[in-house]
Amino acid sequence: MRVELALRATLPSALATLAALGEAAGFDAISVNETARDSIVAATLAAQATRRPEIATSVTLAFPRSPTITAMAAWDLQELSGGRFILGLGSQVRGHLERRFGVAWAPPLPRMREYVRALRALWCAFAGTAPLAFSGRFYRLSLLPAEFNPGPQPYPPPPIHLAAVNRAMCRLAGEVADGLRTHPLMTPRYLDTVVLPAIRQGRAQGGRDTPFELVAASFQALGENTTDRARAREEARRMVAFYATTPAYRPVLALHGLADLGDRLDQLARAGKWEQLAAAVDDDVLDLFTLSGRLEDLPRLLAERFAGRATRVSLFAPPRALLQDPARLRAVVHELQQVPPLPVAALAVPPAGQGQSVRPGGST
Repeated sequence: MRVELALRATLPSALATLAALGEAAGFDAISVNETARDSIVAATLAAQATRRPEIATSVTLAFPRSPTITAMAAWDLQELSGGRFILGLGSQVRGHLERRFGVAWAPPLPRMREYVRALRALWCAFAGTAPLAFSGRFYRLSLLPAEFNPGPQPYPPPPIHLAAVNRAMCRLAGEVADGLRTHPLMTPRYLDTVVLPAIRQGRAQGGRDTPFELVAASFQALGENTTDRARAREEARRMVAFYATTPAYRPVLALHGLADLGDRLDQLARAGKWEQLAAAVDDDVLDLFTLSGRLEDLPRLLAERFAGRATRVSLFAPPRALLQDPARLRAVVHELQQVPPLPVAALAVPPAGQGQSVRPGGST
């Protein structure tokens, strides 16, 4: 199993230091997100501070950016990192697109399919293997003067991962992308019954037989003693409650008979009663999505949840574990790397006629 260190909304002044310490601890990859900080800036800092691990965005928000802006940034990061960059893309929900980013909403599934294809068309044009001539419903790209073309580089275009939860977006990841990144609001049952079958269907739809990554995440409540763990669990409870208000994550709740909880949390959020959200999440629900224990318990806990179900796991390591005891963290990372990953055959394209419910050219 490959192990990824997730640096979440980290201050730019600290990010390079933490990325370097993550490399020293043996992580296979460093990922950066885009909540309160820009993922491209963070990925640049992480790339400059390291030499060995992959650098991934988990994720960069696609639709607030034009494909050309994203393609240029990813092209530069691939060259800057020496071919270590992974572009993780997310669609974001309608409220954030319209009210936080000020961009128009459009159906995310066909738009993301087109966005990924536009990126690849741009990278082909940058590499000089094909002229830029992309025409779709959402994006039309045909102008690339030499003065604005970054030109070829020594490395292939970066892999593209999609953040996905619902069945249709998971299928799309299998159809057009090189990997899928789960949200921490995830369970083994949802992976087995929704995510993995949908990826296989998408790969069949797209006729793809190239390697595919499944990056699994979970909420983690770590602490050295009972008091620390209790405090970490309450923080995790708050995060589970917050994300469970989002309709896009409702299928995970519904699979476990928790649709009513999602509705109740959504009502509290709409009423502005944010302080009441966490109290609605009981311990059983918290444990469904959260790993609780000491740092040394993580290999066992993550193995129980994701062994044979993912090619890599994302670890939200407490910065103090990096700063105060890197040797301890290195031992945990090494143990995690011994966990059996998702077998390559598990994502093999099924025989014709099996598991292909997607209509030709469709998305449902």
